[in-house]
Amino acid sequence: MGASRIRSRVIAAVLAVVATVAAGVGFGQSAQSAVPILSEMTTAGGPFADGGSYNGWILDNNATGEVWSSPAVGDVTGSGKLDVIVGGLDSRVRVYDIASHNLIATIDTGGADKANRRGAVQASPALGDIDGDGVLDIVVTNTAAHLAAYSLKGGTVTQLFNHYVPPAFNGALIGMFSTPALGYIDGDTTLDEVTTSWGQELDGWSGTSQAKINGTHQWLKDTSWSSPAVGDLNGDGGNEIVAGYDCDGSGKLQPCWGTSGGGYITAFNLDGSVKWAHFVSRAVIWSSPALADLNNDGALDVVVGTGLYYRGGEAFKEIAINGKTGATMWEAQTQGIPVGSPSIGEVDSSSVGPEIVSMTEGGWLYSWAASGAKRYQTCVADGGSCDSSSATNNGVALADINGDGVVDAITQPEQKLVVVNAKTGAIEERDRSAYSHTIFASSSTPTVVNFNGKATVFVTSRSDANGNGSRDDNDGLVITAWQSQSALGAAPWPTFKQNMFRTGDAQLPAPPNPVPTQNFVKQIYQDFLTRQPSSSDLSYWTGRLMNRQNTRYDLAAQLSQSNEWITKVITNFYHDTLNREPDSSGLSGWINAAQHGMPVAQIASAFYSSPEYFATVGHNDYTTWVSDLYQKLLLRAPDSGINGWVNALNNGMPRDVLTFGFYQSPEKLGVRITALYTSLLGRSPENGAIGNWSPFVSNQGDLVLAAALAASDEYFSHAQTPH
Repeated sequence: MGASRIRSRVIAAVLAVVATVAAGVGFGQSAQSAVPILSEMTTAGGPFADGGSYNGWILDNNATGEVWSSPAVGDVTGSGKLDVIVGGLDSRVRVYDIASHNLIATIDTGGADKANRRGAVQASPALGDIDGDGVLDIVVTNTAAHLAAYSLKGGTVTQLFNHYVPPAFNGALIGMFSTPALGYIDGDTTLDEVTTSWGQELDGWSGTSQAKINGTHQWLKDTSWSSPAVGDLNGDGGNEIVAGYDCDGSGKLQPCWGTSGGGYITAFNLDGSVKWAHFVSRAVIWSSPALADLNNDGALDVVVGTGLYYRGGEAFKEIAINGKTGATMWEAQTQGIPVGSPSIGEVDSSSVGPEIVSMTEGGWLYSWAASGAKRYQTCVADGGSCDSSSATNNGVALADINGDGVVDAITQPEQKLVVVNAKTGAIEERDRSAYSHTIFASSSTPTVVNFNGKATVFVTSRSDANGNGSRDDNDGLVITAWQSQSALGAAPWPTFKQNMFRTGDAQLPAPPNPVPTQNFVKQIYQDFLTRQPSSSDLSYWTGRLMNRQNTRYDLAAQLSQSNEWITKVITNFYHDTLNREPDSSGLSGWINAAQHGMPVAQIASAFYSSPEYFATVGHNDYTTWVSDLYQKLLLRAPDSGINGWVNALNNGMPRDVLTFGFYQSPEKLGVRITALYTSLLGRSPENGAIGNWSPFVSNQGDLVLAAALAASDEYFSHAQTPH
């Protein structure tokens, strides 16, 4: 969508925020709790950190004036102490030492364009050891379309990479609003980055080299505000990428062309293919997808809200999607548009599956069961009165911060941090920072960590730095921090996108394990070539499969077409029909014929009808010869039908016509298919398999079926057990 459309769909939200804060709120502790749960971590009587005024450098693209960047917490210096890392409305990332509250680094992420108001770091910083030095690095994007990573090891800022990510085509919107996800995408042991952009692109980037990862690039054909998620939607141990993006229906190349527009949630396989695409009519997708197993099938499902722009009834809902199929699991109506990313976790042990907690516009906090049944709807607006329009687009952290064994929902929809019992929906506390000026409603998610043995909450917000009571370019950044007297308990969703890798699910990425792939390579060599791979072959194919440079089918097809495999097949025909080793000239001739396209069925027919086989095994007698064909090809004794075949031969039928007919008969096709299933999968064909595969094998041959079976997930799993 164009910039003018973006401005129009956000301006209503901006005005709503102004209206919300103009109403005014009180200071101090809420009366909800007799003994306060949280106390503020102050600096000189003020908030944890006051970033001061942006001094005119608010780079909000005239569209994103709220603070969307959520705090990241981790040891990024290698000192053994925790730091808090925040983005903001200028192009800088700020890093604070939590213990001292001191600012230890300010990093300009590049591309700041004051004239066009581009460059804000609206992404939540992602933390991961990108350069492999054992210390967490910082990865961010900004709305000037820069993707950047930095090391702060030893307290010194080192840029690992910083590059401009152009839009899909000239004229497309420039910028990256979403948060990058970190994971092991290209199969090696170095963390990679996954990004989406306003420029209609989805990409995977390899480690610090920043080479685009094969297969991950996608042209989304409209803007993406939603942050990508990475997780296992199949339950097979591998990952997929889930992305939300707009589709206004105005372009013929758009998948929603001809509709009234909406948005997509799409799951992409790491080879670039689309696993599924879920269209949401008349609702854009700004909310970032959250992943969790809702139906207990061992695979992650997707929960997501919608977004601004369309304001009809279709946008007022939370959506759950089956991760395996892309089918709708449920849609839950809401009183306000749910722009913030949902949070998911076990907050009620008496229910089945995890619970979903999400904010909507208007100040409403919702919770649903895994089934989609509404558990509660609580108004958490500062004044205790909710509507359907105030721009409470923030997220929710889920963590037990008061030591009572019950998970809390922590959110800051306006000026006050609100603590809610996530099981019951009851408000436990409202807290307002000691910051002396207005705090504008934030669209970020609180981050909860254990610091010095106590649950600690961090929130970033836009502040009225000049105290004039209104939004302007001299506003600033404020970081508030709150600490409980209790240690952090269960924390199923403690920050935006669940973790500092920003994957959007609770299954943290781990370096890929090469052993399952090595087992597959060893087994397929054994099954196809009756030998183990050499160490160089094992390393080569393991690497290519894990890096997705080749598929399992590629390897199976290559082995089935190799000289070694063809030699094995033809040698078996020599043994079975002539009871001898092949002579070199005969073997060479048959290999050449096979390489030039002669089907295995035709080769088999030639061997079984050969004069040598007819003389040595058949003793030049049709009855003896046909009887042996029944035994060797159909694996049974001849029936009365043998008389018809012998009569036909006596009346002039060529032997190769008979052998080809035997080899391609429905009965022999069943024998061949059963043999492949038994050999490769260790079982008989399932019901209907022989009928389904017979035409395919008859036309394409055994080798193609063998490759298809060997490329299956079942074969891969079967290869993990020695047999």
